[in-house]
Amino acid sequence: SRATRSIVLVGLLVGTMFARAFTWRLSSAACRAFADARANALAAASRNRSRLKQSRRLLGIDPPDVPAAEQISCSDPEQQTALKEIFAALRTRDWEAGVAAYGRFSDPEPNLALAAVILAERCGKTTEAFDLYVDLRRRKELTARVFTHLIRLAGKVHTVLAQAMLAEMKVCKLQPNQQNYLALLELFKQRRDAKAARETWQQMRQDIGEASEMTLCSVMSAVAKSGDVAGTEALLLEGNKIGRPHFNCCLDACHVAGDADNAFRILGEMKAAGCPPDVISYNSVLGALDKAGRPSADRVRLLEDMERSGVKPNNLFLERHIACILGIPQKGAAVREVLQLPSEVRVEALETIRKAEADGVEPTLLTQKVKQVIETEHLAKENDWVKVVGKDGAGSPLEYYWDRSSGLTQWEHPDCQVMETVSA
Repeated sequence: SRATRSIVLVGLLVGTMFARAFTWRLSSAACRAFADARANALAAASRNRSRLKQSRRLLGIDPPDVPAAEQISCSDPEQQTALKEIFAALRTRDWEAGVAAYGRFSDPEPNLALAAVILAERCGKTTEAFDLYVDLRRRKELTARVFTHLIRLAGKVHTVLAQAMLAEMKVCKLQPNQQNYLALLELFKQRRDAKAARETWQQMRQDIGEASEMTLCSVMSAVAKSGDVAGTEALLLEGNKIGRPHFNCCLDACHVAGDADNAFRILGEMKAAGCPPDVISYNSVLGALDKAGRPSADRVRLLEDMERSGVKPNNLFLERHIACILGIPQKGAAVREVLQLPSEVRVEALETIRKAEADGVEPTLLTQKVKQVIETEHLAKENDWVKVVGKDGAGSPLEYYWDRSSGLTQWEHPDCQVMETVSA
């Protein structure tokens, strides 16, 4: 009838208005959630970068951005003033201001030249740094510390040039120290050149004798990045005092190689050696399990071992755990594709994220996006959908779906449970 038809049309109109309002509410909430997630992720990334930077400084890989005045100073008051200007330029990476301060002196003190070289490295001024090197060589004022920065700069061009700088030290009658070798090992680690790292390690042992624990850790890390599990483990025999970082290098090799069996074995040997694993250890083993395509039972076994050991997950472990559950990459994942996965998989991921957040684990951008997508989908499917049947004005059958909680109406099935069928 015309009255029934009018009621249906009015219902559709009202339903559409409610749908728009509901969709806008969801979109606004999603935008706010994404903005909060992005802010949290950026803050967490900043903290992680600070922790990484501090660790690299402790290993001697990176010098401070602004060397402390008590570490580098000049005897001449005017040059000391120029040194402070270079320190200020380091903070802002202002090469022009720093080189202007340095250029005021025809005979700069070695420490002023060192500060200028550090500034050149920080500003990426390779040519200018080697101009300083030529001047220092002419004046016979080169030091091992200057060469550490020159080795890193040379490595940006080619590792062969960095190795040549190490040989140049001997020509200048300077004995290379561990900081020089560490700078070279770091380059090989970045290039995943395990062979060159081993050769440099052997050369260092010949030049300076017994190496420190951190130097051994550096070469092991370089070899591990190539996925050579046996080669990384073999280096354990060359250290007098083996600690957790060295075992973690072996586990990192297992992760790169996707060697889950050896990862579990090394984890056990690590405990037997009196080196309790940390979250980095378990993160590497989890990565090995994921790369090897091992079943979820192995992941559960690892998580139970982690809990027994009293090791709490951090945000990086959580991110890898969620990626393993969902079978997605940690970077570049199309998060909305997780909605195609079985519901039990999505529920496991969501519960894992919620539990970690309740334990104080900081979210990452990936975990926030996964949580937002799954929760939004759950919210959409918790509505009160019914099937409406009737006839249009011409007497033809009419069917559509109506969400009584939001007013949303649509012709297609909502792909969730329909509570009942009602008459128009």
